[in-house]
Amino acid sequence: EQSFTFTGIACAPIPSLNRNFGAPIEVQYDYRDEELITLLRHDTDPFNRWDAAQQLFSRMIISSTNTSEPVLLNDAMVETLQHILRDENLSPAYKTQLLTLPAFSTLAQKIQRTALLDPQQLFAARTAIGVALAKQLSAHWPKIYETLNDNVAYRYDGESAGKRSLKNMALSYWAKSELDSAGAWQNVSQQYQNSDNMTDRFAALSIAVEYFAEQADELIQDFYQRYQNEALVIDKWFSVQATRSSGDFTGMQTTLQKLLAHPAFANPNPNRLRALVFAFCNMNPHHFHQKDGAGYRFWAEQVLAKKTKNPQTASRLARSCENWRLFAEPYQSQMQKALQHIANAPKLSDDVSEIVGKALQLPH
Repeated sequence: EQSFTFTGIACAPIPSLNRNFGAPIEVQYDYRDEELITLLRHDTDPFNRWDAAQQLFSRMIISSTNTSEPVLLNDAMVETLQHILRDENLSPAYKTQLLTLPAFSTLAQKIQRTALLDPQQLFAARTAIGVALAKQLSAHWPKIYETLNDNVAYRYDGESAGKRSLKNMALSYWAKSELDSAGAWQNVSQQYQNSDNMTDRFAALSIAVEYFAEQADELIQDFYQRYQNEALVIDKWFSVQATRSSGDFTGMQTTLQKLLAHPAFANPNPNRLRALVFAFCNMNPHHFHQKDGAGYRFWAEQVLAKKTKNPQTASRLARSCENWRLFAEPYQSQMQKALQHIANAPKLSDDVSEIVGKALQLPH
């Protein structure tokens, strides 16, 4: 144990710990919010600056999981994020990282260390912070997009990739803000049609699927026609639809059934299965975690459908609910019921039987 004494300074220092990311550790330090905002604005260590943003966003989201009140970023956070967006010394790629919210899975792990997870509460809180960020910085998104959408021919280099990432984030937040939706849609549509690279075209498709459901069908069909002979691209086409978080579960069920019946899903290989079934079960928490267990029943049906044709893939899919004890009710009981349904099925492969049995603590 060591202690350090600072003299001749007017206020207590704010430590920037583990600079240069010297070790793969998770630092436990009880920063106050205002200290994290200072690090986010001034820290010269890029990882610690990014980590300060992640900690702040995580605190805002987790603290919002049990409130029905409108969620807003505080003035200091908004002003700091505006400062970041205006800072010409920061690369576009780094700005994108600083304004990206923590992943749902990362937040879930934080909560599950000390409490059972209500996935719908967490999803709603994360969505609310995303909407607040989009709306409270709404004046910036069209300007950033128009500046970076410079119609320069595609270049494969780090600087250009960073500009594309910030441009597409700005377009996504513009759409999320629901302010000037007509203008946002016009730019989404134009980017999709006029793009000379897959990154921008697929980003436009993703934004259309998530925020402009009524207009997206034409783009979805066009994308398939363009790339139907490119297997890996069509995998992405399946995934972007399977991971859509907007709309209700009934609409998602309809989408899933259409995709399962699509000719491109006939006799799917493992990549295609991952693109659709795995993507829905593991990357779409809003629709997968239904209180009535409908998402888990879909999962169980898919595990059983693949248990003889592709037992290794089925066994990997079976892991989607193995941590069911970490979820709050009614999700916990519904997951357990789905796992038991699989366990009771005849002719399970050894791999599936072992994974499900261990999850339920049944003898194998």
